[in-house]
Amino acid sequence: MTLMTDNGQQAAIFFGDDATAGIGRIVYDHNENSMAIYTSSDENFLIDSSGNVGIRTTSPATALDVKGKVNITGNFTVGEADNILFVDNTSKEVGIGTSDPSA
Repeated sequence: MTLMTDNGQQAAIFFGDDATAGIGRIVYDHNENSMAIYTSSDENFLIDSSGNVGIRTTSPATALDVKGKVNITGNFTVGEADNILFVDNTSKEVGIGTSDPSA
């Protein structure tokens, strides 16, 4: 399937039923070079032109920008090689500057 539009236009796939036509949709905006997913008629997921992903935000400022609570199952690390912040879900220990908080 290929969806083609003029420059500056949107291409979309709509989902709905007899009562709520178009309540869900996937939209590519050629003007903004972004892709959005709508659920219950609201834009809830966006990938902008720089590759940033927004969940419940239409203007993600970072690689992943989430508006609202986040539930993470498993270990959680913020940072890369330096492991700026690490949460061990098993031991419930938090390490700052280490990936081994019990050390």
